[in-house]
Amino acid sequence: MPLGSDPPKPATRSQLAEADPELAIGLSLTGAMPCITCGYDLQGLSVIGVCPECGSAVRATILAKVDPQADELQPLLHPGLAAYGLAGGVIAGFIATITAWLPRVAEAAERYTPLDTARFFESRFFALAIFLCVSVAAFAPLTIVRPVSKTTRAQMLITLAAFPLFAPMLWAVHRIYFVIDPVTPPAYFVGSPDPDRLVARFVFTGALIGALLCVRPAARRLARRSMAMRAGRLNRQTVFAMAGALLVASVGDVLRVVAVGSPPALRDGLDIAGSLLVFGGSAMFTVGAAFCAYDAVRVAQALRRPQPGLRQVVGSASRPSTPARR
Repeated sequence: MPLGSDPPKPATRSQLAEADPELAIGLSLTGAMPCITCGYDLQGLSVIGVCPECGSAVRATILAKVDPQADELQPLLHPGLAAYGLAGGVIAGFIATITAWLPRVAEAAERYTPLDTARFFESRFFALAIFLCVSVAAFAPLTIVRPVSKTTRAQMLITLAAFPLFAPMLWAVHRIYFVIDPVTPPAYFVGSPDPDRLVARFVFTGALIGALLCVRPAARRLARRSMAMRAGRLNRQTVFAMAGALLVASVGDVLRVVAVGSPPALRDGLDIAGSLLVFGGSAMFTVGAAFCAYDAVRVAQALRRPQPGLRQVVGSASRPSTPARR
């Protein structure tokens, strides 16, 4: 390198995106980078070269495995806590959702098959599982309150507001499964709805919608750290859609209550419409919870092991120095 000249600058995103050989010829992979096709370590190869094992272009691996925004993101204060808290809370909520379907499945099995599900209801294991899962999910907002140092006070307060909303949810779960349903849940497919049970359901649904809306901003900020989400490779199930599904189920409960005091000509129609809305809204929420759990696991992996940025894997190739002229 001639005396007085500046050292070569690291590659920029625009240079790699343009793939100009004159600009990229002096760049090589300075960090470990397994080939996207065969897994061969491409470290030391030129960014415009090819894998010596399979012939795949090095640039293809860079585009697939290098996060162009990694250098712009603020480092997480506690990556493991944020990752496990986010994924653990969402997965616990999904398990509680699936477990809440068990009484309905058991009732349908007893009604339409010769199976006897009385022992299942008496075991009450599903009620305890729901209560424990909701309790675990309650701590998720606390783990993502301040993921980065520049989190504003308003952002932290919005996320923290979700934590006390789990208290009425736990009350509703205890009320429904340990007080109102001491032996067996009331028949859903036949019979009139229990007003006390519906009140507890309304409390649970309202608190859950509020908690989802409070956690949503922090969860989305963490999800943006995943290149898969920014590239559109995540389901990105919206919280608003899940809240809408809960509202649909609540409308169904209201119709079932109205059907109790309606004339006989309207009673059956309102009850059937309400049952369908409850089933449809609950099913949509369950599907959304499944997608959220799947995406939460992928986002958690990105939080614990973020993909490298260009500066971490691409640098100037070493060149022999030119002797200075005397």
